Amino acid sequence: MTSIAIVDLPTPGAHKLTATEFMKLLGDQDVRTGVPNAIVGGNWLASVPGLGGPGNTATFQSQVGHAAAVFATRTSDNTQSGSQGAFAFGSFSINNNIAQVQTAYGGYIEARRDAGITGYTQGIEVNVANAGNVVQTTSYNPIMPGFTTAYWASAGRPDLGYGTNVSSVMTVNASKACQFLEGIIFGADSLATQIAVDMPSGYTVGWREPVSGHLISEIRSDVTLPSGGGALIFANAGVVLQGPSRNVAFTLYDDHIECVGITTFGRLSANAGLDVFGLPALADQAAAVAAGLPVSRVYVTPDGFLKIRTV
Repeated sequence: MTSIAIVDLPTPGAHKLTATEFMKLLGDQDVRTGVPNAIVGGNWLASVPGLGGPGNTATFQSQVGHAAAVFATRTSDNTQSGSQGAFAFGSFSINNNIAQVQTAYGGYIEARRDAGITGYTQGIEVNVANAGNVVQTTSYNPIMPGFTTAYWASAGRPDLGYGTNVSSVMTVNASKACQFLEGIIFGADSLATQIAVDMPSGYTVGWREPVSGHLISEIRSDVTLPSGGGALIFANAGVVLQGPSRNVAFTLYDDHIECVGITTFGRLSANAGLDVFGLPALADQAAAVAAGLPVSRVYVTPDGFLKIRTV
């Protein structure tokens, strides 16, 4: 249920609101009949800090606790092929004041929660419903015929001459006074493929230091071949490193390390005194060479520590 509904129907005698009538929608009387409004509750929005300012050109306010305004459209009402104008609501802001430093918002959405409220409070909810087949997209083909997406972020308008200028950033969490508890959450069983982030080769996840902002650490994949790459998996038993064929090549446990093709090594009392190939272990490589014993590059010292010969 809505408190105000505006429907522009192409029927004879249909009343279209003038600018003056539109401004009086929340007035004390019906703009068409002159009869006082029966809806009670008053203009409570005017008393809410930050919301009821005099700068609003038009205000939609629900008096019954439901949607204040509903916008709807459908493509079946458009007979032009390839049209992309079927958006139910459009919001545009142009920052063109060169005389004053000002901020322009294409859209601003805010939700407030009072103390003690147990119901959900969401700044914005975006939902897409698909009644057909699912269309697979990737980081190299993000737009496919028939694909569905709940959120689309785009930079530039080539048709308006803004196609070559780079925008700063797609998403910013700049709040410091009031922080988020967490950044991004994927609900359990919310992904069909378990691919939470899909990025092309060469893209990185980076960390910067706070003074100069220089990139100091990163995780990146430079693989360009279908048979290349590997995987790092955090399993219950330990940390697993897989090679390009997805076979386990390296496993890190609490007290030892296992590598494919090499005997388990680490600080193991049972193997202390033996190198990784079962050869007698001495305190250093020089003693082993002097004793005429075969020397391996990786070995275990008598007290159970791993050593690696680098030369």
